[in-house]
Amino acid sequence: MAAVGASDFNALYLAHYRPVSDVAHRIVGSRAVADEIAQEVLLKAWLSSDAYDPTRGSVATYLRVMARHRAIDWVRSNSARARREIELAPKQRDTVVDSQAAALAGIEQRLVWDALAKLPAERRQPIVLAFFGGMSYREVAVYLRLPEGTVKSRIRSGMQALSMHLQPHE
Repeated sequence: MAAVGASDFNALYLAHYRPVSDVAHRIVGSRAVADEIAQEVLLKAWLSSDAYDPTRGSVATYLRVMARHRAIDWVRSNSARARREIELAPKQRDTVVDSQAAALAGIEQRLVWDALAKLPAERRQPIVLAFFGGMSYREVAVYLRLPEGTVKSRIRSGMQALSMHLQPHE
């Protein structure tokens, strides 16, 4: 990718736009936002093509990981903005009902991120790559340079631990 010139940006865009946008869409849930993220990621990758290290994975994997990071940043930023808006919302009856639903969604999302943060990195990283990055077990294994069976075990045990962290305590 370091050799990508101005004339080759179109080829890069055509080859990777849809997969990059799909990764972002799985995380943000909005096709319009995912398309913006894909454009940002491809432009950033093209402008800083010297940052790509082919020994760490393919261009496709590199771009999908960049998209996953950018999409997660967008979700976090959007959640923070939503929390601020909820705190500042007027106390009218209709607004209170809408705010309560949004607050519950934000709380649930925060609980998941908090539970993920409690996991050791060796369990958390494969889960984030697979579920938020849209990677297959095999892609995660290649990216982390681990055997596929190890990745599957770490995801399985990580999901069990997440389940325990998210169980209501009595």
